[in-house]
Amino acid sequence: MVIIEHIRDVIAGAVPPIATVGAATGWRLGIGRMLDQPDTQITIYDSPGEHPSPLWLLDYPYFQVMVRGSADGYQAARQKAQDCFDQLLGIVPQTFTGGDRIDGITNVGTVGFIGADQLNRPLFSSNFRVIYEPAPSTYTHRQPL
Repeated sequence: MVIIEHIRDVIAGAVPPIATVGAATGWRLGIGRMLDQPDTQITIYDSPGEHPSPLWLLDYPYFQVMVRGSADGYQAARQKAQDCFDQLLGIVPQTFTGGDRIDGITNVGTVGFIGADQLNRPLFSSNFRVIYEPAPSTYTHRQPL
């Protein structure tokens, strides 16, 4: 799996729910692309990360969480962005189906308002760094920890 799919699963697994795939909470949770509708969305994007270890199966990818609220819904969108931030920052190590492992998540910046779109829907973003052990593949020359 791609790291942002694991991040989506971490957000989707929050109790109480922050967002769900399919918008059952009123908030759509997506990867890689924000849709025109619904207004309220959380989208996770890949970002360039730090250099992976050439010896060990240890990567340091970055990702961004972007939250868009309803028109003039600044406070609700800001809170949803903070909920995502709180759910992700400092999580305990997790191993996923297939053997991928997240050892930790640190922040690159706090939640920030980045403006509003053309329909006056507020946008917030936060950026994170993952300490990530991908499952071994047949093509890798790197060793598992």
